[in-house]
Amino acid sequence: MVIVEIWNWFEDVDGALPGLEGKMEAFRARLDPAEPWQIRGLFVVRDTRRNRQLISELRLLVTARFTADSRIWLKALTQPSQALSAGDSLLRSDRAGTVLRPSRLRG
Repeated sequence: MVIVEIWNWFEDVDGALPGLEGKMEAFRARLDPAEPWQIRGLFVVRDTRRNRQLISELRLLVTARFTADSRIWLKALTQPSQALSAGDSLLRSDRAGTVLRPSRLRG
Protein backbone atom coordinates (compact mmCIF):
# COMPACT_ATOMS: atom_id res chain seq x y z
CA MET A 1 0.00 0.00 0.00
CA VAL A 2 1.30 3.43 -0.89
CA ILE A 3 0.20 6.56 0.96
CA VAL A 4 0.76 9.60 -1.25
CA GLU A 5 0.90 13.25 -0.27
CA ILE A 6 1.06 15.92 -2.95
CA TRP A 7 2.38 19.37 -2.10
CA ASN A 8 2.17 22.40 -4.34
CA TRP A 9 3.80 24.74 -1.83
CA PHE A 10 6.21 22.81 0.37
CA GLU A 11 6.35 25.32 3.20
CA ASP A 12 5.61 23.62 6.51
CA VAL A 13 8.17 20.82 6.56
CA ASP A 14 7.71 20.31 10.29
CA GLY A 15 4.03 19.58 9.68
CA ALA A 16 4.32 17.83 6.33
CA LEU A 17 6.77 15.05 7.14
CA PRO A 18 5.14 13.97 10.41
CA GLY A 19 1.75 14.25 8.67
CA LEU A 20 2.71 11.61 6.14
CA GLU A 21 4.02 9.32 8.87
CA GLY A 22 0.80 9.83 10.85
CA LYS A 23 -1.31 8.79 7.87
CA MET A 24 0.84 5.70 7.38
CA GLU A 25 0.45 4.77 11.05
CA ALA A 26 -3.32 5.26 10.87
CA PHE A 27 -3.52 2.80 7.99
CA ARG A 28 -1.25 0.32 9.79
CA ALA A 29 -3.59 0.41 12.77
CA ARG A 30 -6.59 -0.45 10.59
CA LEU A 31 -5.03 -3.39 8.77
CA ASP A 32 -5.15 -6.99 9.93
CA PRO A 33 -1.73 -7.69 11.47
CA ALA A 34 -1.93 -11.27 10.17
CA GLU A 35 -1.88 -10.00 6.57
CA PRO A 36 1.51 -9.29 4.97
CA TRP A 37 0.92 -5.58 4.21
CA GLN A 38 3.78 -3.27 3.43
CA ILE A 39 2.97 0.41 3.70
CA ARG A 40 5.18 2.94 2.01
CA GLY A 41 5.01 6.70 1.75
CA LEU A 42 5.41 8.83 -1.34
CA PHE A 43 5.80 12.59 -1.25
CA VAL A 44 5.19 14.47 -4.49
CA VAL A 45 6.35 18.09 -4.52
CA ARG A 46 5.70 20.55 -7.32
CA ASP A 47 8.96 21.53 -9.00
CA THR A 48 9.14 25.24 -8.26
CA ARG A 49 12.17 27.37 -7.47
CA ARG A 50 10.96 27.85 -3.88
CA ASN A 51 10.38 24.13 -3.32
CA ARG A 52 13.77 23.23 -4.82
CA GLN A 53 15.43 25.82 -2.57
CA LEU A 54 13.70 24.51 0.55
CA ILE A 55 14.54 20.89 -0.24
CA SER A 56 18.13 21.90 -0.90
CA GLU A 57 18.33 23.72 2.44
CA LEU A 58 16.87 20.68 4.23
CA ARG A 59 18.69 18.09 2.13
CA LEU A 60 20.02 16.08 5.09
CA LEU A 61 16.59 15.85 6.72
CA VAL A 62 14.82 15.02 3.46
CA THR A 63 17.33 12.38 2.34
CA ALA A 64 17.17 10.75 5.78
CA ARG A 65 13.37 10.57 5.57
CA PHE A 66 13.06 9.49 1.91
CA THR A 67 15.59 6.71 1.55
CA ALA A 68 14.31 4.93 -1.56
CA ASP A 69 15.62 5.66 -5.02
CA SER A 70 13.02 7.87 -6.71
CA ARG A 71 13.94 6.52 -10.16
CA ILE A 72 12.94 3.01 -9.08
CA TRP A 73 9.71 4.34 -7.57
CA LEU A 74 8.88 6.19 -10.78
CA LYS A 75 9.47 3.02 -12.79
CA ALA A 76 7.27 1.04 -10.41
CA LEU A 77 4.44 3.54 -10.84
CA THR A 78 4.63 3.37 -14.62
CA GLN A 79 5.67 -0.24 -15.25
CA PRO A 80 3.61 -2.91 -13.46
CA SER A 81 6.43 -5.46 -13.62
CA GLN A 82 8.78 -3.20 -11.60
CA ALA A 83 8.59 -3.66 -7.83
CA LEU A 84 8.87 -0.74 -5.43
CA SER A 85 12.18 -0.39 -3.69
CA ALA A 86 12.29 -0.52 0.09
CA GLY A 87 11.72 2.74 1.88
CA ASP A 88 9.71 5.86 1.20
CA SER A 89 10.40 8.21 -1.67
CA LEU A 90 10.03 11.75 -2.93
CA LEU A 91 9.12 12.66 -6.51
CA ARG A 92 8.81 16.02 -8.22
CA SER A 93 5.93 17.04 -10.45
CA ASP A 94 6.10 19.59 -13.20
CA ARG A 95 4.44 22.95 -12.56
CA ALA A 96 1.17 21.78 -14.14
CA GLY A 97 1.16 18.63 -11.99
CA THR A 98 0.90 16.33 -15.00
CA VAL A 99 4.39 14.78 -15.15
CA LEU A 100 6.32 13.03 -12.37
CA ARG A 101 10.12 13.18 -12.20
CA PRO A 102 12.81 11.74 -9.92
CA SER A 103 13.66 13.86 -6.91
CA ARG A 104 17.40 14.34 -7.51
CA LEU A 105 18.08 13.68 -3.83
CA ARG A 106 20.82 11.22 -4.62
CA GLY A 107 23.71 11.54 -6.99
